[in-house]
Amino acid sequence: FTKEQVQTLNFGFLRILPSTDLFGRSIVIVEPGRFHGKTYDANVLNQSVLYVCHAALHRPNIGESGVVIIFYLKTAIQKYNNMNIAYHLMKTLDCFPFRIKAIHFCGFCNIVQRKFLVPGAMYYLRPHLRHRLVVHEEEGEKLLKQLQHFGMPPERLPTELGGTIELDHEKWVQERIAGGL
Repeated sequence: FTKEQVQTLNFGFLRILPSTDLFGRSIVIVEPGRFHGKTYDANVLNQSVLYVCHAALHRPNIGESGVVIIFYLKTAIQKYNNMNIAYHLMKTLDCFPFRIKAIHFCGFCNIVQRKFLVPGAMYYLRPHLRHRLVVHEEEGEKLLKQLQHFGMPPERLPTELGGTIELDHEKWVQERIAGGL
């Protein structure tokens, strides 16, 4: 790994939760706001997305259970609307042999995000995935209640979403690299 690759991975733009939802599906958090004010190379970003997705492939039963993706937009700054990142992510996910069971958009920080990011993502998604897109406009307890309805109780969600899981993404990256993965 190059220094730039490790740095981009450490941004934590794409993170896998250690637990699954109640249906056995892996949960992947996408947080584009983690890139605000940071420089990155699009190719290195693609490599980091591939790396995290590849790590998800090693989970037991992922072929059968699939993956749930949560786009958490609360930390994205209003001026920060980089559809290029969404485009690369959607195209990369199209190439992987796991099933995307649901895509949840949460934590909109402004109406611009709501009106442009969701339709933009819909444009890049394959038709069958468009029907699996869920938009949550609620926050706090209401959001937790909705996510619980989809099989993701607070004990299986990160603290950013009001859950109880403390994620240390940099530690996860370091452990994987040290283990030769």
